[in-house]
Amino acid sequence: MDYKNYLNLDKILNAQTPVSQEPLELMFIVAHQSSELWFKVLIQELNCLTITPTNQSTYNPIIQLQRVVKIFEHLNTLWDIIATMTTEEYERFRNKL
Repeated sequence: MDYKNYLNLDKILNAQTPVSQEPLELMFIVAHQSSELWFKVLIQELNCLTITPTNQSTYNPIIQLQRVVKIFEHLNTLWDIIATMTTEEYERFRNKL
């Protein structure tokens, strides 16, 4: 198996289907899709904190909580990217959603 197949890059890179001709719509879609993927990881990490670990010697809830914090920090940076879009730019495709 190669990297491209392992990551399902064809599916991921073809999962953006803008409905307008506005170039920033792609950024909007990618930011939101990547947020959803990080939420998936976040839920998994939080669920792992509630399950009794099978290997106590390697289990470290502090590290898992630190990871959760880092994920939230990363999600905040995604919103910083979205914030570069003006209201006018957003409105160019908002009515088509």
